[in-house]
Amino acid sequence: MSSSARFRSLTGDSVEDETTKDPGLSVYPLNPTTEQIHEDQALEEQEEEHRLEQEIAKKLEGAFDDIELDLEEDESFMDEGHSDSKTPRHEGQPSRVPEHFLTSTPYIRGGIDLEGGTLEADTPQREDTPRNEGDSGHFRVQQTANNEQLEVLYLARGHEIDRLKHEIESLRGENGGENRRLKHELALLRADNERVNVQLEQSQHAYQSTADDNRALRSEIDALKGNVLKQEKSKEELIAHSEASDHMIQTLQQQLIDLQRKDTVLKAREHHDAIVSSLKERHENEVFNLEQEVDRLNAQLKRYENEMDSLRGKMNETQRQHESMLIEKSERIEDLSHRLAETQKKLTQVIVANSTHDMESRIGDPLKEIVDLKTKLGSITQQRHEQDKHIHDLMDEISELQKQLQDSQGKAHSSAKDQLYELRLELNAKDEMVVELKRRERDLIRQCEKMKEDMLTIQQKLREVDRESLKTKETIDRNVERELDFFKDENHRKNDLLQKQEERIENLVSHWEIEITKIRANHGKDRRELEEVSKKYINLKKKVIHYQKHVKNKEAHYMNEIDRLRETFQNTLLNYKSKLDGAYQSREKKIEDELQTLKDNFESELHRLVQDDLVEGPLSMDLHPNPMKHSHQSSDEENRPRKHLTTSSQMAKIFAEATRDAKEQLKKPSERLPLFQQNH
Repeated sequence: MSSSARFRSLTGDSVEDETTKDPGLSVYPLNPTTEQIHEDQALEEQEEEHRLEQEIAKKLEGAFDDIELDLEEDESFMDEGHSDSKTPRHEGQPSRVPEHFLTSTPYIRGGIDLEGGTLEADTPQREDTPRNEGDSGHFRVQQTANNEQLEVLYLARGHEIDRLKHEIESLRGENGGENRRLKHELALLRADNERVNVQLEQSQHAYQSTADDNRALRSEIDALKGNVLKQEKSKEELIAHSEASDHMIQTLQQQLIDLQRKDTVLKAREHHDAIVSSLKERHENEVFNLEQEVDRLNAQLKRYENEMDSLRGKMNETQRQHESMLIEKSERIEDLSHRLAETQKKLTQVIVANSTHDMESRIGDPLKEIVDLKTKLGSITQQRHEQDKHIHDLMDEISELQKQLQDSQGKAHSSAKDQLYELRLELNAKDEMVVELKRRERDLIRQCEKMKEDMLTIQQKLREVDRESLKTKETIDRNVERELDFFKDENHRKNDLLQKQEERIENLVSHWEIEITKIRANHGKDRRELEEVSKKYINLKKKVIHYQKHVKNKEAHYMNEIDRLRETFQNTLLNYKSKLDGAYQSREKKIEDELQTLKDNFESELHRLVQDDLVEGPLSMDLHPNPMKHSHQSSDEENRPRKHLTTSSQMAKIFAEATRDAKEQLKKPSERLPLFQQNH
C-alpha cells in the first residue's frame, strides 16, 4: 500500500467520518483491542518495507548497466583490435555513445559538462605524431588508466550509494515511526468511525422504528378520530332523541296538569280545601291569641297574688312591730312618769323660795305636756321598726336632759322649757309619720281588695271565653266533618273516574321512562367510552409530542456532534497536512543541498583525475617512443571511442536520475507520478 494510496484512504476516511456522531453516545461501543491495533500496525509495516524494497530494486535495476556495457566493450576491443572503427550495436538497442564519438576523435575544448553527458579536456598533441598509427601498448596503458579511473568512480559511487542507503534507512525509520503513529491514529479513527457508523445505524434503526410507531400511532389516531366522530354523531342522535322524548314527557305532563285543572270536582275540592285551611288557620290563630291572653292574665294574677302575700307579710310585720312598740312605749312612759315624779319632787324642793302661784303655773304646764306626750306616744307606736332608732335617740336626749336638769338646777327653768319644746316638735313629727303609715296601710288594703275583685272578673271572663271557644270548636268540627264526608264521597267517586286515566298515563310514562333510561344508559356508556378514548388520545398525543421533542433533541445533539467531529477531523487533517508539507519541503531542500554538494565534489574529483590521466599519458609516451605505435596512434585515437568520457556522461545521467528520483520521492503523494512512469 503506497503513501499516495494511504493518503487517499485517509482522505476517504475523513469524508466518511463527516457523517459520524459522538462515539460516547453509542449504546454498544466497538472499541478495538490493543492486540488488533498492533497486528494491523505490524502488517502495515511489513507491507511498507516490502513496497520500499520493490521500489529500491526497481530503481537499481539499470544502475550498473553502464558498468557491464563498459566491460563488454573493453573485451570486444581487446579481441577485435583495430579492425573496426565503430562500436557494434545490437538490433533494437540504442547506442549509448554519441555519434560524433564514433567517427573521429574530437578535440577537447576544456571544461566538464555533466548535464550534456560529455567530458572534455585539453590534451597536448604532438604535430609529428601520425593520426592513423596504432599502438597496442599505449592502448593497454590507457585502458589500465581508464579502468583505475572507473574503479575510483565506482568506489565513490558505492560510498554514495551506501550513504544514500543509510539515509534512506534513517528516513525509513523516521517515516516508519511517523507512519506507525499515523496508522495508530488512523486505526483509532477507523474504530471510532465504525463505532459511530454502528451508532448511526442504530439511531437510524431506532428512528425508523419510531417513525413506524408514529405511523402506526397516526393510523390508530385516525381510526380513533373516526370512531370519535361516529360516536359524536350517535351521541348527537341520542341527544336529539332524548330531547324529543323529554319534550313528549313534558307535553304529557302538561296535558295531565290541564286535565286536572279542567276538572270541576277538583276545583271544588281545591276551593273546599282552601276554605277549610283558611278556617283552620283563623281558628288556630284565635285559639293561640286566647291562650296567650289566658297566659298573660294568669301571669298577672300570680303577680297580684305574690304582691298580696308580700303585703300581708308586711302588714303582719307592722302589726307585730306596732305591738312591740306599744309595749316598749308603755314601759318608757312609766319610766318617764317615774322620772317626772322625781323631777317634780326636786323642783318643789328647789323652788321653795318662789311663790306658790308661780310654782303651780310652772308645774301645771309640764303635766299638760306629759299628757300630750302620752297621746303622741300612742300614735308613735304605729310607726315601723325603722323609727325605733329615733325613739332611742329621743330617750337618750331625754336622759341627757334629765342629766342637764340635774346639773343645772339653777338654770332649769329656761333650759327645760327649750328642751321640752324640742321634744314636743319631735313627737309631733313622729305622730305625723304614724298617721301617714296608717293611711298607706289602708290604701294597700283597698288595692288588694280591688285586685282580688279584678282577678275574679278575669277568671269569669276566661271561663266564658273557654266555653265560647269550646262551642265554636265543636261547631266547626261538626261542619268540617260533614264537609269532609261530603268531599270524601265526591273524591271517591272522582278517583274512580280518574284512576283509569292515571293508569293509562302511568303506562305511557313508565314506557317512556324505560325508553329514557335505556337512552340514558346507552348515552352514559357512550360518554364513558368517549371519555376513555379521549383520555387515551390525549395521553397518546402527549407521548407522541414528548417523543418528537426527544427525537428532535437527539437529532440536534447528533448534528452538533457531527459538526464538532467534522471540524475536529478537518483541523487534525490540516495540521497533519501542514506538518507533512513542512517535512517534505525540509527533506527536499536537504537532499537537494546534499546532491549539489555531492555533484560539486564529484566534478572536482573527476576533473582532477582526468587532469592526472592526461598528464601521465604524454609522459609515458615520451619515455617509450615507438614509431609503429606513433604511426597507428592517431587512427586508433580517432576511431576508438573514449571510454572515460562515455562513463562520465553516464555518471552524470545517473546523478541527474538520482536527483529526479529523490525529488519525485519527496513530492507530495498527490503530485507524484505513477510507478510505471517513474520506471520509464
